[in-house]
Amino acid sequence: MQWIHATEKPGLGVFKVGRREYEFGAWEPFFVGTSQEPSFDERFTWEGNKDKRIQGYIMCLLKYEYHILDNAFLIHRPGIKSRHSKSKKPIRRQNKQLHDFIRPQIHKLYGKRHACVV
Repeated sequence: MQWIHATEKPGLGVFKVGRREYEFGAWEPFFVGTSQEPSFDERFTWEGNKDKRIQGYIMCLLKYEYHILDNAFLIHRPGIKSRHSKSKKPIRRQNKQLHDFIRPQIHKLYGKRHACVV
């Protein structure tokens, strides 16, 4: 809640630096990157709630820092997700694929860190 008490400054600046680990392990930040960052894994969908998690998990394993900007905002479209029933079968299939196949591959490439969670 530090941002509530922050004093406003003109222009863009780094407000805080954070990592996607420990209590922030499920954090799915929007970020501006380059072609050097790990690729987004298109095998997962937002319905399974893991669409950005694989990329974030790899970035955690690589100890990426996120520089949080002040005086910046993002509009996410199409907007707020509505609550509707989802089929649990594709979600279970994605989770099984992640834990049985993809995570072991990731660990071979990038190692493991206790601070990082999918």
